[in-house]
This record gives sequence, C-alpha cells and structure tokens, in this order.
Amino acid sequence: MSAPGATEPKSIGRYELTSRLGAGGFATVYRAFDPALDAEVAIKLLLPQFADDTDIRDRFLQEARLLRRVDSPHLVRVYDLGELDSQGQVSKPDPPADGAA
Repeated sequence: MSAPGATEPKSIGRYELTSRLGAGGFATVYRAFDPALDAEVAIKLLLPQFADDTDIRDRFLQEARLLRRVDSPHLVRVYDLGELDSQGQVSKPDPPADGAA
C-alpha cells in the first residue's frame, strides 16, 4: 500500500505512520513507528465518520480487549488500546511481511 499522503495522517499521538496496510468498513490499518517502544507496530484506527457512534466505538474497543486476552500464533498481539483525537486506535506489533494484521 502507499505511504500516508496529504489526505492521510502522517502521525497520530506518539505514532509515526509510515504506510497504509489496508482498510475495511470500519477501520484503516497503518504500519507505524512507536518511539516509546522503539519498535515498528501496526495501528488500527477507527474511521473518523464512526468516531461519534458510541455503539461502533464500543464494539471496536471491545474487540481489541478480547484480542488482548488471546495468546495464539494465529492472531496479532495487542500492545496498546485507547482513543486519540476521539478516534479509537489499537496498537499491535509489526505485522508479518505478508501484510496480515
């Protein structure tokens, strides 16, 4: 995918977005650098149009909390969860080279 451009953020919170990995109906996933962890991570951001929809935001955050409890080689581990600029976000370790996130 392409690097963040004029229409996409270059950073969010402490994360420096380096490329867009994919997008779905409710969220976009970016490859990013976390200077606090000194690590490449994947950031899943809830799309801005859903920021004010409490049901969707709650489901988004609940999904991340559930993933945080699961330890499986088939799932990406959740490192951080929160809201930045009223936008739900989930931080995961650097995704595999095949882009699965």
